[in-house]
Amino acid sequence: MKSDIMAMHQYSVSGKKDILREVVIKYIDHFYPNASGTSAVAIDNKIEQAMDLVKSHLMFAVREEVEVLKERISELMDRINQLEYENNILKANASQETLAQLTTGGSNVAAAAAAAAAAAQQQQQQQVSTAAAAAAAAAAAAAVIAGSAKVPPSPANPANGSVS
Repeated sequence: MKSDIMAMHQYSVSGKKDILREVVIKYIDHFYPNASGTSAVAIDNKIEQAMDLVKSHLMFAVREEVEVLKERISELMDRINQLEYENNILKANASQETLAQLTTGGSNVAAAAAAAAAAAQQQQQQQVSTAAAAAAAAAAAAAVIAGSAKVPPSPANPANGSVS
């Protein structure tokens, strides 16, 4: 009987079965088998009140979050406007060559940066090999000065015919 009364209350306003209500009804049926239909309705009303309270708290929290997000959006819009203003100033004061590089999408800039990196690496390798040759020449000079006519072998020593 009480299950029949509660069966018509098991669906929420949206038409979906309310799991919380089902659990409470099963709890009441199990622990209070002699409960009257009126107490089941009272419990149903309490559940409805609790759900309304949760709903109002959630709505309050959502409204607060919306306000915070509105403020953040406003701050970001101000920042965008500031950056656009600075960008316009920089474009106005930039050379035509710089503007041409910007309008090509930066592909030339990336290629130039890669070429500059390769040139810097090649220059560094040349400096290392020059330093090695200088060290070998200094060692050869020290050996000659010390009275030894023998030149120490080195991979970059022009005196023994090897050049790197």
